[in-house]
Amino acid sequence: MGAPCVIAMRNGEDLYRWIFSPYDGNIQSAGRMLFDHYDTREKVERLLDNGDIDLLAPAVEECEPLSERSPYYSGGQGSKDELPMFGELHTYIWRDGYGWGCKPMLWEAVMPLNLLLGVENPWV
Repeated sequence: MGAPCVIAMRNGEDLYRWIFSPYDGNIQSAGRMLFDHYDTREKVERLLDNGDIDLLAPAVEECEPLSERSPYYSGGQGSKDELPMFGELHTYIWRDGYGWGCKPMLWEAVMPLNLLLGVENPWV
């Protein structure tokens, strides 16, 4: 079904909130869905408020809640050091004024998601 992912929002200098999704976290699926449908802080907050999910959908109400908790990952909040950004995870991070960034699995750096998708960034 694809790679797991973490979907996060930066709330301050070093404060993040995030949720976990074990399936279909690839850039062309979850990344594209986030870029196309979760394009405001309010939409991202609503997504995070619902907690961990099995599958991401175009609207928060359509997202499937996580059916089985992972012993390795779960949603949360904390500093950048606590944000799961390692191993075989894609990590998507929303930042106000910048939009979505992505740290693809096994990469060292967060990249603007629009560059990975090959589209212009509408947030700057």
